[in-house]
Amino acid sequence: MPLKPDIKKILHDYRHFWILSYELLYLAWFTWLQHRTIHVPYYVLHDKLDDKIPFVLWFVIPYFMWFVYVFLTKVFFFFKSPELFVRHNICLYAGMNFCLIVYTLFPNGQDLRPIIETRGLFSWAMNTLWAGDPPVNVCPSIHVYNSIVTAIALWRYKPLKKYPILYYGSPVLAIMITLSTVFLKQHSVIDVYCALALVIPFYFLIFRRESPLLKKLYD
Repeated sequence: MPLKPDIKKILHDYRHFWILSYELLYLAWFTWLQHRTIHVPYYVLHDKLDDKIPFVLWFVIPYFMWFVYVFLTKVFFFFKSPELFVRHNICLYAGMNFCLIVYTLFPNGQDLRPIIETRGLFSWAMNTLWAGDPPVNVCPSIHVYNSIVTAIALWRYKPLKKYPILYYGSPVLAIMITLSTVFLKQHSVIDVYCALALVIPFYFLIFRRESPLLKKLYD
């Protein structure tokens, strides 16, 4: 019986956790799109600049760091700043949802992937990724969008300035992740342009605007 007040307090203090439930909808929708798009006609996106960008295998390092970067930022804000946890996740999900709508109405893909003839850990990692990740539903790039939004969220957390490597390293990592998408031929530069453009309206709507509705989620 004496545990009930503690449980209620925990549920209240961490009530922002429910936002993560969107991940289930996203995964279901995106998985369906991946299976659907490879069986229907889709627009192939290509820019002349894509042909001038070489395939650089070591970019696999920042590319895969994206998963850790976004996940650890969520965990960090969950405990350190409920406000930024809410704003960060809502900004991520708003952009991701927009991308899924675009993929649904405007099936798209790319044909940039080369045949990897070398052997090694990086080659294995890319071939494994490509085996389960067809080159469809690429524009706008969610990889790029989430990286930039995550960097913005961390930049707005001023206590992080006490740790310059983390504070200034975060945007550098986001830039490296963005570059990795084109140097690994995961995306056309068109996908990157669209993702960067998508960040702007959601940044001002979610990070720069005071909203009573958002405040209820963390205050």
